[in-house]
Amino acid sequence: MGSNVKQLIKYRQKLITLQREAPQVTQKLLIEEGEYAARQAKMIASSGNPDAVDTGRYRNHFHTGNRNRAHANNNEYDGSRPKTSGTTYQIDVYNNVPYARVIEYGRRTKSGTFVKGRYILRRAMKQAEAGRQPRLQRKFSSRLKQYLERG
Repeated sequence: MGSNVKQLIKYRQKLITLQREAPQVTQKLLIEEGEYAARQAKMIASSGNPDAVDTGRYRNHFHTGNRNRAHANNNEYDGSRPKTSGTTYQIDVYNNVPYARVIEYGRRTKSGTFVKGRYILRRAMKQAEAGRQPRLQRKFSSRLKQYLERG
């Protein structure tokens, strides 16, 4: 009665390699979540907010990455790496047009009245957060399966 230990050793090596590559996988998942939130914001801005979106400039400038970095194209991800602090990863979702703050939070007019904000980014973040757990679980399981089957 014998057992094939070579398969177990191979499987163990794959798990060790996966453990080493886990931060990169986590960063990629975080970037994808930021892109998802930026797409949600673009979708909210384009539907039902005719007064918030006039030319499309505001709608097309939702990005994820580092908000201090200049980013002018229509891609959701600006190419910067997520910030890390220990085991915590952070990425910004932002709009870099000068008047984005006014649309998001509202403003006072010269006559003293208040124009309410549209809270587009806030609503997008809530929508992204609502389905985050199952989406991440599905992506992570898929990547884990893909990783363990290769090689």
